[in-house]
Amino acid sequence: MNTYNKKDNPFLVKINSELHFNIEDIIILICSIFIASIGLNMNSTPIVIGAMLISPLMTSVIGIGISLAFQDTSILRKSITLLALQVIVSLVVSTLYFSFSPLTYASSEIIARTNPTIWDVVIAFTGGVAGVIGFKKKTANNIVPGVAIATALMPPLCTLGYAISIQSMTYIFGAFYLFVINIFFISLSTFITVYIFEAKHDKQIDSIKKKSTNAMFIILTIIIIIPSIYTASSMVKDSLNENNLNRFIESELKDSLILEKKISKEKKTIHLTLSDTSINDTKLQSLQNKLPEYHLGNMDLNIKQITETDSLSGKELEHLIRQLIDSETSVRPSVKEDPQTLEDFIIEKNKIIKTNFPLDIKKLYMNSEVASNEKQIKNVLTIELKSNLTKSLESDIESYVLDTYNNKIDNLSIVFKEDEN
Repeated sequence: MNTYNKKDNPFLVKINSELHFNIEDIIILICSIFIASIGLNMNSTPIVIGAMLISPLMTSVIGIGISLAFQDTSILRKSITLLALQVIVSLVVSTLYFSFSPLTYASSEIIARTNPTIWDVVIAFTGGVAGVIGFKKKTANNIVPGVAIATALMPPLCTLGYAISIQSMTYIFGAFYLFVINIFFISLSTFITVYIFEAKHDKQIDSIKKKSTNAMFIILTIIIIIPSIYTASSMVKDSLNENNLNRFIESELKDSLILEKKISKEKKTIHLTLSDTSINDTKLQSLQNKLPEYHLGNMDLNIKQITETDSLSGKELEHLIRQLIDSETSVRPSVKEDPQTLEDFIIEKNKIIKTNFPLDIKKLYMNSEVASNEKQIKNVLTIELKSNLTKSLESDIESYVLDTYNNKIDNLSIVFKEDEN
């Protein structure tokens, strides 16, 4: 591999000057890790975006693409070494954070980074093209920050740290695969862009080495892209089935309260739990016969009917209230992979609230209520105060509680009960 003169090209000069790992870079990296981990943990998109903007991972990934385009082994070695160090630090810090964090459930921000698809490939590739062009510009621009947000290198790494902390192989594979997609296709698009616009006419580049590099990229692209196509296809099918099921329910079961719905892909069965007893065998067969009209003809319909929520099993009631607290929980992993129960979730939220109002709040408890004239279960949080408070302070507590529960409570009751002597 011939070494290109670094003084002759702005890409090599700039990337070579930025491939370092001093104390300032370590501090910025750790800050980015903590911000991303907290954002994922608290399910806050703005916080996660902030971590993407300050993350220094993009430089080493772009460095790999540029060095391969110019066949510069020195910069390639520096880029890979820097990236490896950054990944190790990120995994160690994020794993330690999630190991000690009291919030152990998988937020939607975490889950979103465990199921990569072909669209992530497209985003990483196009982001890499824009990123290398923005990287070359001498003046400040918003291209590189935009690419940092779109391709998101830090959140998958921190998600991997979370997965390691809870020992979930599903999450470990998903987060790692997304990170591999991002670094590979950013490097690939950087390599192609730099080669076309800068390195193509360099006579010092070895044509044999160039062909071997091209062959390597083609082989790795095929290997990496195949699983993403499968997951994208599976996601599209799941989305279509979900939409078709919703249409079926809205049209054929509009007078019934749906307590739970689930599609079992393995058994090709639709499971519905209804607060109703009017569906007999004849009605059930009629509903089964109507499934093909909603493109669900290959599914069997299984319906469980109950009259009161008191007859629900603990697991069914927990699942129901989960949906009311957080609409994202339907895509959480199984109980074995998600150690947090509903009770833990409520305890954590209430602990946060009491910590911020220790002198005012005596206790908090959650109830579910079914209105006699409504086909809807409502989630009610009651806050018992230690003393009568001003309207202003009650309003502050109410706003804070609703924000903490992410507005997933139907009713909030704030009461003061005098102690009985």
